[in-house]
Amino acid sequence: HNRRADTQAVYNVDQNSFGQELIFQVQTLGKKEWQTHQRYPLLGVSLLHFDLGNNVTLGQAYAIIPTLSIPFRRRPRTNMEFRVGAGIGYLTRKFSPVVNPENNAIGSNLNSAIAFKFGINYWLKPQLHLTGAAGFTHFSNGAAALPNFGINVPSIVLGFRYFPKAINQTNLLSSNSTVKLDQKKFGINVFAGMAFVEYISSQGPRYPIYTLSLAGTYTLTKYNTLSAGIDLEYNKAVYEFAVHTFAFDERTARRKSYRAMAFVANEFRFGNLGLGLQLGGYITPGSYMLKFPITTKL
Repeated sequence: HNRRADTQAVYNVDQNSFGQELIFQVQTLGKKEWQTHQRYPLLGVSLLHFDLGNNVTLGQAYAIIPTLSIPFRRRPRTNMEFRVGAGIGYLTRKFSPVVNPENNAIGSNLNSAIAFKFGINYWLKPQLHLTGAAGFTHFSNGAAALPNFGINVPSIVLGFRYFPKAINQTNLLSSNSTVKLDQKKFGINVFAGMAFVEYISSQGPRYPIYTLSLAGTYTLTKYNTLSAGIDLEYNKAVYEFAVHTFAFDERTARRKSYRAMAFVANEFRFGNLGLGLQLGGYITPGSYMLKFPITTKL
């Protein structure tokens, strides 16, 4: 793999970064109804290693990522494939005011790792495939530890995939069932959560963020659900900052620390696994320190 790390850093990444990936995948064959209707996806686990191009400041990156690969445009010897995955990443070098002050990208060793890949597979032999793809991997700790600009690794990938047992179109079972429901179903989703963030300064206190999500759902098919609703958030870090900088009195600071976001979302289901795409915008312009009006979630 030939990759180049990209960060919003104050230093240069002078050389290309290189990486290796070992992925273990299971090809679904249509033994369950959802496998047929979702194009016989592959379920896997990816083991990644990147040299980020600046070993002194950024170091090495490792990740374990469960993956979902969706093939399409099947031909006798080729197909195209989209892969998405989210897992855990470990970076060997993080920010330190004493040891590593130039690293303003990552404030913790442990991070989330999110990866996307779009490519094409060519059958050299029934069991051996040549793969080529363009990919994108993102490392971030969600501001749980500052700094957190994150590290983005766009990539061009070339590799091989080997199946111990050859799989072709005749191995894929068909289904006579329909994905349509007898009647459309409405529902309600309610989620609550809490997270912790550092704010303004690195290695400072961590403040809680409380969230509540309310949404109405509309099931289109057995494997696809639309939803729309409101996300509510209370950010204690914003409150503390407003009070300690005398921006507002305590009551006003508390009110301006609440945020509300209207959103629409689409969930695709793969057995017990759901993949949701969400787009929204904040509807509380009076909230303090609200930088970006548009939000996305995966």
